[in-house]
Amino acid sequence: MNKDSFLFKEVAREDIRKIMTSSLGYAGTFEYGLLNGGLFNTTYLVECEDAAKYVLRLGPVNRHLILDFEHNLMNAECYVYNLCRENGIPCSEVVCCDTSKKVIDRDFMIVKYINSDSLCESKITEEEKREIYREVGRHTKTLHSIKYNCFGRVSEILQGVKFDSWTDYLLFEVRSILSKGIAVQLWDEAYQKRIEQIFTDNRVILNEVKCASLIHTDLWEGNVLVKSGKCLAIIDPDRAIYGDIEMEFASPWMINDDFLLGYGEINYSPEWSKKQKIYKIFFYLIDAYVWKLEYGQPRRTKELLDKIESIVKDVAE
Repeated sequence: MNKDSFLFKEVAREDIRKIMTSSLGYAGTFEYGLLNGGLFNTTYLVECEDAAKYVLRLGPVNRHLILDFEHNLMNAECYVYNLCRENGIPCSEVVCCDTSKKVIDRDFMIVKYINSDSLCESKITEEEKREIYREVGRHTKTLHSIKYNCFGRVSEILQGVKFDSWTDYLLFEVRSILSKGIAVQLWDEAYQKRIEQIFTDNRVILNEVKCASLIHTDLWEGNVLVKSGKCLAIIDPDRAIYGDIEMEFASPWMINDDFLLGYGEINYSPEWSKKQKIYKIFFYLIDAYVWKLEYGQPRRTKELLDKIESIVKDVAE
């Protein structure tokens, strides 16, 4: 599946040697193997002769294709991991993060290998899985307790792009995505105006969000590492946002009764249902662009655009 992506590209052993030497000062022998599943990054397991194991992630090639907020994801991931450790949320341990593109012409990150399986691939009992969902719910509640003094995508906040209102951030990112899509003829200007109008028409209810909370935005079983029925790490928070807690629940891949039991009480806003629809448009819009232009799977894009159309009609009624 990796090789369907326009962003994926393997590297030679010599490139990995350069990375290991420059970043870790390691000059010994090593074995390496490609890990499956990644479409945005190219990921290897590197095993050193001293028995140390690392996961090496290389940033995307064809960077002209990626969305604006995707240009600083590794630094965002390091930032969120630091906050997770400070707050007792299990996560990866970063050994090195280099976005200078001086060693090779790609961003790269090295993390310590965690002997585990992703939740979606693990062979555990149903009760163990239910408990892991409850545990992830508890950790997500903790993540949401982390606040900031402005709104925005973490990857862009780290570069000084931040917003005083939740709507201003949402419109900024939506306009950026829509403009990128127009440039590659994914949609036209009339479509851009229709989608933007959904957010501007709902500015009042969106701006009721006064507190910027840290949300993961990419919670699913593939980003939960487990072993012996225990959650060892929640990973890949590189797309995290300081924003509305309710946005986390618009992405359905991890939300079930056990997750909600672990999470605890949610203070639903009066406009919960409508906001969920608006946030789904936001997520689907990103995915529609990504699946076609980055991952080379236009069929998925068609499905997502159909979903957006259905929600837009519903919200407008």
